[in-house]
Amino acid sequence: AVEVSDNRAHQLVTITDMVGEEITYHWVLTRQTEGEFKDCWMTNAVIPAPTPPTERETM
Repeated sequence: AVEVSDNRAHQLVTITDMVGEEITYHWVLTRQTEGEFKDCWMTNAVIPAPTPPTERETM
């Protein structure tokens, strides 16, 4: 779920490639408060995050 607090939001996004490898990113956005892009959400950071273990890996 997207977590929003005031003008800031963040979301974990997991991408799976064609061979099934996964990588997770922490996506950080802020809502602009002035100027040409007022009220638009802009990406501030995309940070690699540890991929949670799969169910199979935890057994």
